[in-house]
Amino acid sequence: MDDAKKRGLQIYDYLGSQPHFPIYHPSIMKSIACIAAALSLAASAAPASANEVAWRFYSAQDYPLSEWYSNLFADAKKDNMNEWWLFNKDTQQLRSNSNQRECLDAYPKDGKYWVHTWACDGANPNQRWRVDMANHRIQHATHPNVCLDADPTAPQHQAQVWECHSHDVNKNQYWSVVQEIGHLQRKDLLLTTTKTERNDTAGDISFAALLPKDPAENPSDPNAPLPAAWRQEWDYNRDFHQVRSVIDYNCLDAYEPWNGGRVHTWKCGDTNENQKWQYDVYTNQLRHLTHKGYCLDINDETGARPHLWQCHPPTHNFYSLQKFDLFQTISSFN
Repeated sequence: MDDAKKRGLQIYDYLGSQPHFPIYHPSIMKSIACIAAALSLAASAAPASANEVAWRFYSAQDYPLSEWYSNLFADAKKDNMNEWWLFNKDTQQLRSNSNQRECLDAYPKDGKYWVHTWACDGANPNQRWRVDMANHRIQHATHPNVCLDADPTAPQHQAQVWECHSHDVNKNQYWSVVQEIGHLQRKDLLLTTTKTERNDTAGDISFAALLPKDPAENPSDPNAPLPAAWRQEWDYNRDFHQVRSVIDYNCLDAYEPWNGGRVHTWKCGDTNENQKWQYDVYTNQLRHLTHKGYCLDINDETGARPHLWQCHPPTHNFYSLQKFDLFQTISSFN
């Protein structure tokens, strides 16, 4: 079995464990195959157990956490094995994918805590971590109040451990995975697509109140209607820079690069430059990577018909109309 197929089976097993994620839908099966191919680098790391998952972790600057000769860095992406980690939910260890005999290890010395990779040992308390992606934090499970930290001013972009603090202090301890499924939310309104079924037609978007869960939903029935709540769940991929709707697997697409330019959902394409987005952790704006200087924006508090607009600085009167929180709803680390 090739590496991509192995990783596909890992993803398949994970999604199948989610009670509201019916993997028997053909479009999800197709998507799993695409994700598997894209993550073929991670696939070459054979899991030590069924409870081990492989991911790339990103700092607030969108730099992946990497290992190099036992040292830790958060630097520009190089697409190599050094950037992938395997988290074991049984032992709470983070194993390096580039040197699979070593694990992330934080140890006390001279009144401080230091971090490196060290020979994996399930009995070593220095190697136990809580990977909390719902709160975007990697915290030590043994040493009190110790968190993985990436200071953007570090001369060589070294990662370190530091006293845990709120993300409001700074974003040095903000970590994300390569792919998150969750909500884009402004106050009580969530980014919502009008689509209710899987096809390649365009869909309109708005920011709407939380949709109630239909008590009649039957996730075990492949002919049952897709859950309405899926219209508000989005798959944000930091490698492809795509924001993909969970209900129809079309992508957020901006094809008019001017103020008021239309944003809708459209069939995903890895080479479609209208679908390239980056969530800015510092300003909570969804920035377009192709149409430089433009952000997702809403007209007013109703949240109707979001569009493109020039990105506002946080001091601007209308900045709040471009500020959206990203909340994860599905995690493979629990």
